Amino acid sequence: MSKTKMSPIWGIIEDNVPDDAEYKTADGLDDALLGVGQQFSGGCNCGHSSGGSHVWVAVYSYSKCLDVFVKRDGMSYDEAIEYMDYNVLGAYLGENMPVFLMDLQYGLGLCEGED
Repeated sequence: MSKTKMSPIWGIIEDNVPDDAEYKTADGLDDALLGVGQQFSGGCNCGHSSGGSHVWVAVYSYSKCLDVFVKRDGMSYDEAIEYMDYNVLGAYLGENMPVFLMDLQYGLGLCEGED
């Protein structure tokens, strides 16, 4: 996962996110990129916020990722879900991993045109 910066949304992100912000992106999924966000990372496991910091993360639409796999790669909807869940959500490459939003407005993962 790396910053590919192919999508027009990258211009908006670059204008609004600090230059030194570090976050990972999902290769080949720029069409599903919603933007970036921040989350708290680190600290102790006792509920206190001491020792932690805010980190930047890329935010993607889960259902739009499925659309990419169906349209670009010719997968069936079920294959796209399996691929997404195992190969994308199941990958851990360290901190600042992307977040995949289960977007309600798109029916929690229904591909465009699916009922």
